[in-house]
Amino acid sequence: MKTLLIRGDHEPPQELREIVARGSTEVAEVAYADQARTMDPDRIVEWDGEELVYEDRRLRWPEDVDELRMLFDTGG
Repeated sequence: MKTLLIRGDHEPPQELREIVARGSTEVAEVAYADQARTMDPDRIVEWDGEELVYEDRRLRWPEDVDELRMLFDTGG
């Protein structure tokens, strides 16, 4: 599953990157969505420095790390 990680101006924690990578076949990381024109991701994760948005979920970091692991381990 191809994942697009949009980080904005905030570097994601290494652990977050590792969780996303383990649950993906391919990961592209960009600062802004318009930088990923050539990628057709299966899912998009947006990071704002404190929380991430994945599908309809807002997950706080690191409070919701277990939920994020579960989502990526099970494919969403």
